[in-house]
Amino acid sequence: DRLHWPATTNVGFVDVDAFLPACDVVVAPALFDAAPTAVTQALARGVPMVVGRASGWAAPIARAGAGVVWDGRAPLVHAVREAARAPHDACRSITETYSAARQGAPLLEVYKRVLADRRERAVVCARVTNGTEHR
Repeated sequence: DRLHWPATTNVGFVDVDAFLPACDVVVAPALFDAAPTAVTQALARGVPMVVGRASGWAAPIARAGAGVVWDGRAPLVHAVREAARAPHDACRSITETYSAARQGAPLLEVYKRVLADRRERAVVCARVTNGTEHR
């Protein structure tokens, strides 16, 4: 029922494989962070998050139910309690959804279409240049 953190203002470099399993919730209410690595590491291990609205992970966390997007108005302890109830599978699902493989496959298809289109244009240009294409 209480929040506890060390007297230091930051944890510093830690062994995430040792640190994160000891966490019920990780709180990362940055004013701005497009894609915080600490959030990704915690989610991948099934640890629910409390993030600020400016976090790049705020919308995916809210959609997946993998924690709480804290607006700073309510007491932090309420957000932590709510986040602690998030299913661990919801946390892991975010990292699966945004994995390199899942993000890369659609991007690769776009590159293939662009390349095919450029090749097709090159053939048409070559025909026009050689006088074999009639418009």
